[in-house]
Amino acid sequence: MVEATTRPPHRSEAHNKGAWTASILLAIVFFVTGGMKLMDMTMMREMFTQVWGYPLWFMFFIGIVEVTGAILVLIPKVAAYGGALLTINMIGAVGTHIMAGQWLYMLLPIIVGAIAVYLTWARLPETAGLETRARPVRQ
Repeated sequence: MVEATTRPPHRSEAHNKGAWTASILLAIVFFVTGGMKLMDMTMMREMFTQVWGYPLWFMFFIGIVEVTGAILVLIPKVAAYGGALLTINMIGAVGTHIMAGQWLYMLLPIIVGAIAVYLTWARLPETAGLETRARPVRQ
């Protein structure tokens, strides 16, 4: 015999607010930093080419990655992809700072990367189509 009951909701209101807070924070950070790279600001150009030794095209590539991630994190159905993209980007940023010996500069990418990891985890069920809705459970 199958009895229809409903599952409890997966997310609390606090969980949803935390995911939105992380999304908005990441979007602001990466629209600004990605925009600075895409606008070819002198400071960014010097950091990429002279301090870190990257080719100029790489700065524009990272700018596109950051702006794309900023857009994706604002769309709940694909926010986990945006979070994962920005997490990978921050791993690269930490690696760049390690190679350049910029130990204090690593702190910000580590913090922002942790927020991106949280967002990826928080939005993964929606992205994978696994969001929990009230549905029958077979017993």
